[in-house]
Amino acid sequence: MKIKTIIGVIGLLCCVASGYSQGFTVTAPATGQTADGLIQQKLAGRGVVLSGGAFNGSTAALNSNQIGVFNRGTITFPINSGVVMTTGNRTSVAQTSTALSDDYMAAGASDQQLASIATNSLNDKAVLDFDFVAFSDTFAFNYVFASEEYPQYVCSDFNDVFGFFVTGYDPVLGVNPRTWNVALLPNSVTPVSINTVNGGVSAGSASPCILTNTQYFHNNTSYPVFNGYTVKLTASAAIMACRSYHMHLAIADAGDQRLDSGVFLEEGSFYSPTVEMDTAWNVSGFGDTLVQNCRDVDVEFRLPRPVLSGNYHAQFLFPATQAGMAAVGRDYKVTTTVGQNTVELNSQTSQFYYQQGDSVVKIHVAIVDTAHFDENEIKEAIFIMTTIFCEDFWPQYPSAGRIDTLRFHLKGNAPIEVKDTLVKACQVCDTLGVKLSSGTEPLVYRWIPAADLTNPNAQLTAANIRTNRNYKLIAADRYGCLADTAEVKVTIHERPTAGAVIDPAYGCVPLTVDLTAPGVPDSCDFLWNVVYQDTVVESSNVVHYRPVLTQPGAYDVKLWVSSAPGCIDSVKYAQSIYASDAPHADFYFVPENPQNGKEVFFYNQSPESNLTYSWNFGDGTTSSEADPIHRYRLRESKNMLVRFTVTNEYGCSDDTTAWVPIVDNFAFYVPTAFSPNGDGKNEVFLPKVNDVDFYQLDIFTRQGQLIFRTNDTETSWDGNVGGTPAAPGVYVWKIQYSRAFNPNEIIPREGTVTLLR
Repeated sequence: MKIKTIIGVIGLLCCVASGYSQGFTVTAPATGQTADGLIQQKLAGRGVVLSGGAFNGSTAALNSNQIGVFNRGTITFPINSGVVMTTGNRTSVAQTSTALSDDYMAAGASDQQLASIATNSLNDKAVLDFDFVAFSDTFAFNYVFASEEYPQYVCSDFNDVFGFFVTGYDPVLGVNPRTWNVALLPNSVTPVSINTVNGGVSAGSASPCILTNTQYFHNNTSYPVFNGYTVKLTASAAIMACRSYHMHLAIADAGDQRLDSGVFLEEGSFYSPTVEMDTAWNVSGFGDTLVQNCRDVDVEFRLPRPVLSGNYHAQFLFPATQAGMAAVGRDYKVTTTVGQNTVELNSQTSQFYYQQGDSVVKIHVAIVDTAHFDENEIKEAIFIMTTIFCEDFWPQYPSAGRIDTLRFHLKGNAPIEVKDTLVKACQVCDTLGVKLSSGTEPLVYRWIPAADLTNPNAQLTAANIRTNRNYKLIAADRYGCLADTAEVKVTIHERPTAGAVIDPAYGCVPLTVDLTAPGVPDSCDFLWNVVYQDTVVESSNVVHYRPVLTQPGAYDVKLWVSSAPGCIDSVKYAQSIYASDAPHADFYFVPENPQNGKEVFFYNQSPESNLTYSWNFGDGTTSSEADPIHRYRLRESKNMLVRFTVTNEYGCSDDTTAWVPIVDNFAFYVPTAFSPNGDGKNEVFLPKVNDVDFYQLDIFTRQGQLIFRTNDTETSWDGNVGGTPAAPGVYVWKIQYSRAFNPNEIIPREGTVTLLR
């Protein structure tokens, strides 16, 4: 440990606010849980018994902040969950890294085992002790070491220290008792520490200083869990099975109490490997079936390592036979080798002990020569092998042994069947053979006739057959008791020429394409492959193939034809089919409520290019423009259904419709008098003529003189003529207009209006 500068302290204060990250949690052990309960729940795995747990020398309920249960959540960390011990406070482990620097837990802590590998005085120790028994000659568990010492104190004298110390009989060295550290680099005797596992950059000159183990180190810059940590490592050792050992897991600050470290123990990883089973058949290819006088099996039970010593033994159980089941001794026998002797195992002789140096136990299972099987009868044989490692713990702990249920099917020598075969060859038949449909190898074969065959006594033989010919193949078992004959017809074929017609070459998805091969005999074998983006998406072996293409894009067509093996031709038509997706039709129009006879602007909103357009405005008129302008000429207000259709270059189309509300507000009203006298009331003469296609207002004197004209329905007469107020009196008006639905029909109206002053 060491003292940080004031800059480091400022860094700590700035980082505390970032809090927890991505779900990494560290919690206290369960309420009232002891160290013994914690190791049972969180550490114990298969093949071991853990007991006598104590933390920092206490077997009482855990109340130390230096031990807890962690879960990595969603962050990238080598171990998902388990137990963590730290020289600081466990609540700091899940915070950002610089928040861990200054947890003072227990000053002046001593530990004899840690002191043996430490380079400085010890503080803030965290020690987990327990006893264990392993059910084989090996134990192992997984862990990660992490520290705030990284990277600035790599290869310095200030290195926090940890170790996993085993005490007990060492069968490798033959020393009893012995205490040794198993927290070592893989395949090495080098202890794991900051000076031996790091990022490869030295910050000091302490020895040892190893900078080449970077593959075991992770520099932590963005997550909780200290400034750096190792990859997941495994602590293991060869031990004596079934004996009690003591485990001392310890970690401490070194030099002072600052810059904490921790060790993470993977949940359920403390285990001892047990027996593995394997089978080896003397004739392969028939699954779990034993054939009389033909096929038997060797079964191997492999230990993790040769037996050093101990009381391992194996026991076989043969269940009572039932109807349809095989009986040991009568139908099959099981044998093993003990020393130089072969021992038959049965209900009376079913147990033997492993000897020192044994690593594999082999048993042999075979059908008894005199066993009887009816035709097509198959009997089932079941027996159980139990390998017991530690009798004192069996059967209280099932993992103290390995139980394997071995199940076999027994049958007699099967009948032989070879099927008649048609052999097609191209130009010349150079190989002749028949597939065996049933029966048990090895068999004896004979071809009749032997002409043009290299080996007439083989199931498969080289040949030189150039004309159509008939053969017979006789197959018999090796005992000469069963045989069958197959008729083999050889036909010689000419080589075909592949060629395809593709119709259509393009279209819209889903696109059905007719693929035909004119000129290729229907008797040939066909293989069509339709390839999209280098992947076969459709395939068939029919003569006339009609694939349905659902993905838009270009397709290759490949055709392979064969009139016989070796009589093959193929052709590829690259990008010969294009399946197009349908375009998307969309539009809008303005104004939202068009007036009868006025312009309506239609705007195409289809995203694709190279389209043709078709508009049906609902009044019998159409357009092929992209953005047409249209006038409706209706007798009254009406909603018009407009259909818009777009078609791409491959003939794929889409349409959409919308209702266009055409408003016709035709009105005709002419006032009879007005008074332009400046009082703000009835000052102008303005007829109300709405929604007309053509409009003209003329005003005359009684003598017929034209004094006012306008074509704008919103323009009024203010009672002046040439800027001079007209005399009060009666004036004649004439109005001409046409309706939107018939703009060529001019409708005249006339009347009088009185001008008052």
